[in-house]
Amino acid sequence: MDYNKIKRRSSRWFREKLMNVYKSLYRDLCNYAYNIIPDRDIVEDIVQTTFINLWENHKNIGKIEYLKSYLYRCVYNSCLKKFEHDKVVLKFYNEHEYQLKQIQFESFETSYDDDDVMTKLHNALDQLPEKNREVMKLRFIDGLSTNEVSKKP
Repeated sequence: MDYNKIKRRSSRWFREKLMNVYKSLYRDLCNYAYNIIPDRDIVEDIVQTTFINLWENHKNIGKIEYLKSYLYRCVYNSCLKKFEHDKVVLKFYNEHEYQLKQIQFESFETSYDDDDVMTKLHNALDQLPEKNREVMKLRFIDGLSTNEVSKKP
């Protein structure tokens, strides 16, 4: 198919030929994009959006010298834009996740009095059997390692 002849005809003729181009190149463009972004759904969206943009701007198609190359370049650029968008979203997510953790940590720190926490801890330890209570005190209150606790008589 000579993709370059499409731009030389009327818009009614253009609609029919664009459908033929779509049918002949859609899978190839999807496979090409899949080599860049290995996600079928995203790839199909990118290729479909490329054809939608071509249809919406069909009055400017006369400026396109090589339609097939143009479509491949559009798909490639859209894949790069998707990467950039995902990078921004991830950065935004990571920053806000960190801020949320900071807020949670700060609210935890200020919402509990050290004496209150220690009282609750000692009450919980007192409910344990004697040997378990000793191990827990050595490990978590005295700060001994597991290996050090195991060597205690």
